[in-house]
Formats: sequence, C-alpha cells, structure tokens
Amino acid sequence: MSVKEPPSTQITLKIPTAFLQEFDEITSQLGYPRNEAVREAMRRFLEWGFQKANERHPERQMELVQGMLSSLFGGLAQEAKKFEETTGELADKATKSTKK
Repeated sequence: MSVKEPPSTQITLKIPTAFLQEFDEITSQLGYPRNEAVREAMRRFLEWGFQKANERHPERQMELVQGMLSSLFGGLAQEAKKFEETTGELADKATKSTKK
C-alpha cells in the first residue's frame, strides 16, 4: 500500500536577516536543506505544543493526537485503528477458543 503525501501549502516568512543567516549556517553544517529544517522545527514545536496542551487539558490528549495523526498521515490513522480493533478481536477469539 503506497502512502500519498498530503497536499502542501507554500508560505512566506519575514524574519530578521541575522537570524536566517545563523539558521542557514547551522542547517548547512548539519547537511539539512532549509525547507526540511523548517519542517523539522515545526514538527518539534507541534510535539512541544501538544505536550503543553496535554498538561493543561489531559482530557483532550487523545483528541489532539488523533487530530495530529489525521492531518499528518491522512487515512493511516484510521487504518491503524482498524488494525488495532481487528487484532484485538482476533486475540479475544483466540483467548476464548483456548479456554474451551
């Protein structure tokens, strides 16, 4: 099963020149293209933000994680849930049949 990449959106940022130069210097040393380094920074910010949101509202943790997975991976989260449900059902059946 091949995974389609989600649609992309081009953005424009206005940031201080010295900040960008420092960013580019570090990404160059690490061998990262600028766009991938920005994506990685955004992913890490999302992880941090979800963690902070969960600390403040732990009841929303699963909702936030499901939303993030859905936006990042489209139908993969649904497929994983179906797989989990199926394997759980199979495990239940196996347990019941061994008890007979």
